[in-house]
Amino acid sequence: MKKTIASLIILILAFYSCSKEDALTKTELLTQSPWILTASVFEPPLQTEDGAIVNFYAIMNDCMRDDIYYYYPSGVYTNSEGASRCSPSDAEIWEVGVWTFNEDETRLYKGIIDYINEYEILKLDGNELQLRVTFIDTLDNFYTNTETFRHP
Repeated sequence: MKKTIASLIILILAFYSCSKEDALTKTELLTQSPWILTASVFEPPLQTEDGAIVNFYAIMNDCMRDDIYYYYPSGVYTNSEGASRCSPSDAEIWEVGVWTFNEDETRLYKGIIDYINEYEILKLDGNELQLRVTFIDTLDNFYTNTETFRHP
């Protein structure tokens, strides 16, 4: 009986120490490899001249769907063209900006110079990044956009 309890304790400690060592920080999860957009949904539907949009990803051009989003540990991010370009003259890197987390790493701030967006982090693990941003249009309507990314 003592051997069984001792073996069980050793097994639990070994599992706990291994999982603790293998855990990645949010910065490591965000910056370990690039991301591509796989979903973009508006709530309530975004009102445009062409009608209401709920699933923005569904109407995106293929040349936008394969764009690559890189986050670097230095706090810089880049958005780059994927395999296809909407125009042959499009720059390879079409946006460079800065990013940071809030203190408890539940929000991601990213943007360019004076234009920084605040994203709620809904999910960040080794496979998926899901962000939600709230914004106001020119008619003072509030919208949320939830974006999901995965590694290419």
